[in-house]
Amino acid sequence: MTDIGISGVIIDILTLSTTFLLACWLGRKVFGLDRETSWLIGAGSSICGAAAVLATEPVVEAETNKVAVVARLICWCIIYCFDRGRQGDVATLFAFFKARTRTS
Repeated sequence: MTDIGISGVIIDILTLSTTFLLACWLGRKVFGLDRETSWLIGAGSSICGAAAVLATEPVVEAETNKVAVVARLICWCIIYCFDRGRQGDVATLFAFFKARTRTS
């Protein structure tokens, strides 16, 4: 911790919190996703990807099919970001998930 200092820790906390809260807000208010799905996407995109999605599942008590789709989409988004060399397209991620989880 002495190498990164307190400013590095504060930046990490702010980045993680902002990313998580923004993903949750976008999921609920903009894309109309349920709370569990938004939290899974928030955890996966702000922390470490699919592992965070799987670790969040018991906390939010999400359905298994939603967890599988979110984990797959988070992995897809990460691959897309690295492939394209840019930040990624969160709107595409949410829209793709919404289209795949509609119930008839």
